[in-house]
Amino acid sequence: MSISILGALLAVGACAEKTVRSEGETMLPLEQAVELASTPAEHEAVAARYEEEAERLRKLARRHERLAKTYAMTDNPKIAGDSARHCRNIARQLQQAAEEMQSLARMHRQNAGQWE
Repeated sequence: MSISILGALLAVGACAEKTVRSEGETMLPLEQAVELASTPAEHEAVAARYEEEAERLRKLARRHERLAKTYAMTDNPKIAGDSARHCRNIARQLQQAAEEMQSLARMHRQNAGQWE
């Protein structure tokens, strides 16, 4: 179940149809931005989006770690153990996904450097 939750989080965060930035700037969907990236600036922009996604996932991971600690302190041992374990697993998967996003950002930054 937690894998499907993680998949849904990634799908919503990384593949939204349009992302609106401050000042009304609309960006391409990430999938399309990756496909079209051919200049250093475009690869840098994609890298920045992956880094933003990595940070969002790290924040979610920290939230689930806090939830795990909260559940672990409940009086009901079944809820404490199962729910805390569930939240720790989600936190671990989110952290792994964040690391993958960071890796993708590094690759795009390397691609951007090829033209310099």
